Order: sequence, then C-alpha cells, then structure tokens
Amino acid sequence: MAHLGWSAKADVDPRPTPIDWGSAPVERVEPAGPPLRIGAYVTNISDIDLLQDLFSVEMLLWTTWAGDTQADPSDQLMILNGIYDGDIQRFERVSHEQTAAGAWNLYRVRSAVVKRWRLMS
Repeated sequence: MAHLGWSAKADVDPRPTPIDWGSAPVERVEPAGPPLRIGAYVTNISDIDLLQDLFSVEMLLWTTWAGDTQADPSDQLMILNGIYDGDIQRFERVSHEQTAAGAWNLYRVRSAVVKRWRLMS
C-alpha cells in the first residue's frame, strides 16, 4: 500500500457543547439548616388514565432530620402534582423514632397524581 504523504486527524472534544436556552444562569442556594433526607418505596400504581393524565400511587415514605425537633419539616410534605381534595391525598405517619442522628419518620402515602405525558416517537 502506498503512502500518499498526508494524513487526517480529527480533534474531537468528548464533552458535549453546552446549549444556551436563553436564560440567565441559575444560582445555587444552599439551605441554611440541615437537609431533610427523603426516601420512598412505591407499593402500588393504579388507576392509570392516559386520556385524563391521571394515576394513583401508594408508597411508604421515610424522612430523616438532624436538626431541631420543633423545626422538622417532615409533616409538611406534599406530593408534587398531587390532587388535594378531601380524602384523596393522605399522609399517615406510621412510625416516629428519635435517634442519636436525629428524627426518623415513616409515612404511608396515597394520592391521585396529574401527570402531563410527553410521548415521542
């Protein structure tokens, strides 16, 4: 095979080019107090209605809070996009323990949720 005396070498940057969405950069604000840590175990998803963009979810939700017991925000949690109509959304505290690391809470949660689906082909 004859060598033609030239070669092509591409400089490829493996990092993707940032996209400017036309908005100002978001400044990250750190919370003043300790973080509320949250975890969830979904036990049931039902009543899926694609025409109305609704479904129902049941889960066990736990929180840990290392700050002042009086300032614990755990009892003020809500489901984002949840339907708050009387008995439809429920947060029922099942357990509460005070540990050396702080407060631990367990809730049984049930809610109908509005979800705007983005279906693409």
